[in-house]
Amino acid sequence: MTIATFADLLQEARKQPKPQRLLFVFVRAELPDFPDAEQRRRFEQGGRGCVGACGMRR
Repeated sequence: MTIATFADLLQEARKQPKPQRLLFVFVRAELPDFPDAEQRRRFEQGGRGCVGACGMRR
């Protein structure tokens, strides 16, 4: 089983013998609170970052 799209996820959930509850967590990449120069450079080039919840305010 390969799940590549939202439709694939729903299709696989529907195949289960019991109804499934799906939990969605929306996140985005962001800089840590006090990034060093290397972390900032990698992040700005589309590299790694921290995972932060979308819609959450600090």
